[in-house]
Amino acid sequence: MSLRFQEFYDFSHRFDFSWKRFIPLTAYNVTVLVFESFAVAMLMPIMLFIERRGDNAMIRHESRFVEFLFSTLEWIGIGPTFANLLILAFTATVLRQIVTYIKIVESVRVLEGLLRQVRHGMFERFNSSVLEYQERVKIGEFVNAVVVEARRTVIGITVFVELAVLILMLIVYVSMLVTISPFLTAVVVLLMLAIGIGMRGLMRRTVSESRMVAERNTAMLGFLNERLAAPRLIRLCGMERMEADEFHGFVRGQEETAVAIRKTTGIGEVIVEPAVAGTGFMLIYIAYEVLNMPLASISVFLFIMLRLLPLAKGFITLRQSILSGIGSLEVADRVVRNLDKAKEGMGGPRRFEKIRDEIHIDNVSFSYPESTRHALSNINLRLKRGTAVALVGPSGGGKSTLVDLLPRLRTPLAGNIKIDGISVEEFNLLSLRRGIAFAPQLPQIFDVTVSQHISYGRADADEAQIKRAASLAGASDFIVAMPKGYQTRLGPSALQLSGGQKQRIDLARVLAADAGLLIFDEPTSNLDNESEAVFRRALQTLRQEGEKTVLVIAHRLRLIEWADQIVVMNGGRIEAAGTHDEVFAGCRWYRDAYTHEIKSDPTVRSEHKKYSA
Repeated sequence: MSLRFQEFYDFSHRFDFSWKRFIPLTAYNVTVLVFESFAVAMLMPIMLFIERRGDNAMIRHESRFVEFLFSTLEWIGIGPTFANLLILAFTATVLRQIVTYIKIVESVRVLEGLLRQVRHGMFERFNSSVLEYQERVKIGEFVNAVVVEARRTVIGITVFVELAVLILMLIVYVSMLVTISPFLTAVVVLLMLAIGIGMRGLMRRTVSESRMVAERNTAMLGFLNERLAAPRLIRLCGMERMEADEFHGFVRGQEETAVAIRKTTGIGEVIVEPAVAGTGFMLIYIAYEVLNMPLASISVFLFIMLRLLPLAKGFITLRQSILSGIGSLEVADRVVRNLDKAKEGMGGPRRFEKIRDEIHIDNVSFSYPESTRHALSNINLRLKRGTAVALVGPSGGGKSTLVDLLPRLRTPLAGNIKIDGISVEEFNLLSLRRGIAFAPQLPQIFDVTVSQHISYGRADADEAQIKRAASLAGASDFIVAMPKGYQTRLGPSALQLSGGQKQRIDLARVLAADAGLLIFDEPTSNLDNESEAVFRRALQTLRQEGEKTVLVIAHRLRLIEWADQIVVMNGGRIEAAGTHDEVFAGCRWYRDAYTHEIKSDPTVRSEHKKYSA
């Protein structure tokens, strides 16, 4: 048990739990114990009063506690009458129940407070971990750890407090039994120890089953996470029935494990009650036939034994609760340990303000941990402030990897990236990333209002800035047509919007950001020709203002023909760089790709000339 306590303690230490929050809960538990002990102890004078027919002199000599109680009552002016003894016992019982209610509320408050702290800490750790960890982590396992296993682990931590109080109550009751009959008490203790030793096998089985529960929870949530994200694929492949059958296997496994662990805990509960009852009957026989104890002493002794019954069952239940949380603890602790190892640093001491001259990518190379080849090799590139730079090339050429290096989502293996002659490693990460706005190829939209999404990352954006960004992105018309305009809630994944509308709202978010570097990853993949032309003009407007540096990853070359610099990347290297005319003349891949695009859509050339004029 001490080893298990250390494991739970180590986990709680990772979240800087303040054990002071357990002080009120412990105080309430102790208060309950005091009132309950007093109420039980009052049974002795009450039973003696009945047996001795109210003879105070005889009653006083039966017990030191009774002598002390009667003397105290007389000292405060209360006569030790039968009615007063009953009133005192009843009052102690009522006070016990009042404090018990307060304790229950406080227990929930402590439990939920600790759970909030753990869940917040896990989510915060995830957001602060390096990109490599976030890309390889199993989302189902992480969600299961936060939602399910965290609760069971915290319950295990709080149970230790309840267990300590319960042990204290057992000690108090056993002490009461000792005052009545040391011999019978010794018999009770020996029998309880024998029962405890016999339950060790059940405890070991509980640990094994708890691990199985945690594993099956993780597997099921991982399965759900993948399938719920791909409903079209499942339906178009006609796999509904097979997927349902596979999910049924997960649910069936959880059912079997839940039944198994309940059977194990149920055995413990079933064994305790008849064992205690049998012990009680045996004690009655010994007390009456062997020890010749008076009826009052036998009655009180048995009553305390009956009070020990739920305590003994509670002890076993709490211990099994701790052991059944071992599997959850192991899952949650493993996730937290991995998150701590993957924690991203804060960067350097400098605060990034803006780009004053240029970004210099100096002989940079990079490779992924599991890869045997370089994703980037000896990249040299200069991005001048206020210019538009386009990254083009075949898939897998290294464009997205290069973009990830600028906000330090990844770290180069060799070379350096400098802004105005200062290495990006010297800048504080938070300030550096706030100076960069990024629009992914697939818009990532949360369940917020249109206004909140556009201002995401820039909380100080006012209404005029939000509307201007929406207008530049070609989104203002359909936003105004929504039921509540800019205050319309988008819903989960913005399902009410078309792909093109999602992309334009996300482009508006980037345009609204007060960032010196704007990065667009295939920004027009879901836009029609008219919307694409509007967006092209927005980029040209930003370039003409001269305040923003624009970096565009593009496969549709007509979008970036006007860029100040076009960089062709192939196989992790820069194959060509220059203006459209320069790259068209000197790079075969670009020339072939551009020519093919023009031939496949004859309207593109005339469209482009109209909007770039």
